[in-house]
Amino acid sequence: MRVSGVVYKFMVAVSLTIAVLTVALLPFLEPGSSSWVIAIFTLGVTAISLAIAALGLYFRWDPFRPFEEV
Repeated sequence: MRVSGVVYKFMVAVSLTIAVLTVALLPFLEPGSSSWVIAIFTLGVTAISLAIAALGLYFRWDPFRPFEEV
């Protein structure tokens, strides 16, 4: 699980970075504004990608195995 593990860890790092930045900016946004709604949707998408990456690491899913043999 060499390539898949690296991809999943990269996804976790990027997702956490985006989530932290978005949460840090939420207090400066007016609730109900379009910027606030986009920030909430961003958090949702980030949470889904973080969950997928975490599950891939936990279950050792290896979808990139064919690329390792090249």
